[in-house]
Amino acid sequence: MSLKACIYKGILCLGMLISSTSAGSLCFPTSATTLHTFPNHTWAENIAVRPNGQILVTTLQNGAQLWQIDPFHETDPVIVHQWSNRTGLTGIAELEPDVFAVIASDLSLSPLTIGSGSYEIWRVELHNNHPHVSLVAPIPEAKLLNGMGAFDRESGTVLVADSLLNSLWFVNTRTGSYKQVIHDPVPISGPNSTLNLGINGVRVFGDDIYFDNMGEEVLLKVPKYAAEGYPAPVDVVANLTVASDDFTFDIEGNAYIAGSNKITKVSPSGAQCVYSAADAIQGSTSAAWGRTSLDATTLYVTTKIGRLVAIRIAESVAN
Repeated sequence: MSLKACIYKGILCLGMLISSTSAGSLCFPTSATTLHTFPNHTWAENIAVRPNGQILVTTLQNGAQLWQIDPFHETDPVIVHQWSNRTGLTGIAELEPDVFAVIASDLSLSPLTIGSGSYEIWRVELHNNHPHVSLVAPIPEAKLLNGMGAFDRESGTVLVADSLLNSLWFVNTRTGSYKQVIHDPVPISGPNSTLNLGINGVRVFGDDIYFDNMGEEVLLKVPKYAAEGYPAPVDVVANLTVASDDFTFDIEGNAYIAGSNKITKVSPSGAQCVYSAADAIQGSTSAAWGRTSLDATTLYVTTKIGRLVAIRIAESVAN
């Protein structure tokens, strides 16, 4: 039976039953299946899903590559584009159907090089499967651009997390203008703050901007109008039970946060449970929902050990 049939029928094909850990209560049982393993243990950093269901993955090791993976295995994995003058890609966000913003830089993991001053925002257009890649803007003031989320698709604006500055950048991908708009008031001093890393992922849901502080293991939110420069309160949504990386939302406002070999589900009220799949999502880095009728309840997860994993989540629907 094909993977497509497994996803459609909800069968636990080649998957591992996900169990709870001491770090959090058990989420609803489900299964995890490895869809693709990248060569040479490539660090798969971030993920987005095209309207046609194809999965885009940014990488940090072995070159700044943007991959496309077919979750149904009907076409082979391909490198959409490789930035020859950069060493890594981090965040990716959809601006409009089949148009994405991508962060490229000289960030390197072996040896560790932060790449401050090298960060750039690029535009990738995938209409008719013929990639058109163009530079939006360099942001030389940035220290470590990490996660990215669409702010307003009509204006082509995005929010970009700077993990070293512990702040958000507001970028207009049509004009190339940018400004620093929000600083996380949570100090960076927690158990995972070796590099003094703060904000990691950022997403807009409803009327709020959500971001996680990876050093302090906390999920926060602020009203959207804060991105326009207006004073706004920063609220703690949840003190996380595990270290966090990037995240996504389902339609009910539940956050699914990657990190610490797990996916942590956080409800709008702050209640938490954990999906853990042993080696399947070891080093989880980001997550995104399927976008077709066949995989609308499938969460795709990238990992730092070079895997793209499909997690079937029966009780949640992405869109």
